[in-house]
Amino acid sequence: MVTLAELEVRVAELEKQVASHMTHYPEQFNDWPEFLGTADVARVLRINRSTAIRLMKQDGFPLLIPDARRNMRVNKYRFLDWLRGGSS
Repeated sequence: MVTLAELEVRVAELEKQVASHMTHYPEQFNDWPEFLGTADVARVLRINRSTAIRLMKQDGFPLLIPDARRNMRVNKYRFLDWLRGGSS
């Protein structure tokens, strides 16, 4: 028989695993998807999604479709160049 304390410990362990999986993003650039969406940009920069959306709407951000307001995407190479301060 499993005690309540054991269940609580197991639930806490599972919550940590889920949380780490939710924030996990491929560390290797080559493992990133070719086109990053708002959630991808948020995970890479470790910011929330609404902040990523505001960032992606700024002038100079290398969106695939500059006037896109829905389904915003950026090529991972142009994004990396932008992060390094290069041209968009």
